[in-house]
Amino acid sequence: GLQIDARSFEMYSYSNEALASTYKYSYFTSGLFASSGFTNAFYFETGVAYENSRYKVIFTQNMKNANNDFFKVYALIKQDTYDHSYFPTKGSLMIAAFETREDPGFSKYIYHPVYRWILKAETTIPAGEKLTFLPRINTGIVQGDSIPPDDYLYMGGSYEFGANTNGLFQFNGLRFMQLQGRTAIVAGLKVQFEFFHNQYLLVDGNVGNTGDIWENLIIRSNTKIQNGVGIGYGYKSLIGPIKIGFYKSIDTITPWQVYINLGFWF
Repeated sequence: GLQIDARSFEMYSYSNEALASTYKYSYFTSGLFASSGFTNAFYFETGVAYENSRYKVIFTQNMKNANNDFFKVYALIKQDTYDHSYFPTKGSLMIAAFETREDPGFSKYIYHPVYRWILKAETTIPAGEKLTFLPRINTGIVQGDSIPPDDYLYMGGSYEFGANTNGLFQFNGLRFMQLQGRTAIVAGLKVQFEFFHNQYLLVDGNVGNTGDIWENLIIRSNTKIQNGVGIGYGYKSLIGPIKIGFYKSIDTITPWQVYINLGFWF
């Protein structure tokens, strides 16, 4: 198949929890891919793509305008046995992805090859007809002599698990993409209780961190661990999931974060 996508966002970066930069991020990607659904629950995809990204600074302490080009080769495996796309009560979901990017040298600054591995997994543990526990773990590693901003791993925000950009790691309580690093690991647990037909009470907690060396996130006793908790409401409507949540980081001065979702994503 053929894939073409173009988007533009206003983004923010932080240093010691303070706003460091505000910038406009735009990207364009086009590529060819081959995919196969071996079963209804198992999906494999591989492909090649050209990507262009632009950073236009609005406010900054240490960031410059940039224009980057890359050729990408990637492969991913997805297994999805959930009984419902939203508010599942049975099954599991797993995404494993690998990609490598090569700078073709179109821009003034040339990056060396970059390699990125991502693993995201989530499952359900039913505890009766109305109560479901959903533990999850997300982790990833980026390797390369110089890493472009697009390829770092970012932690923070309450977007859905199946976000298209697999370098984003959901972390309730932090701002969207508040922390970044060459490695990341996040573990979480959601408690989902259907207190009325198609209406849910959602309680969520997560721990994790980003850094430069994956092993240090696990074995170093002085590694700072981020913690976040929250509570929300969900409704399975005809137009898709309605969600509102309130989340707080325990270890930082980051203010309460509010997440709202209205209907299906397209």
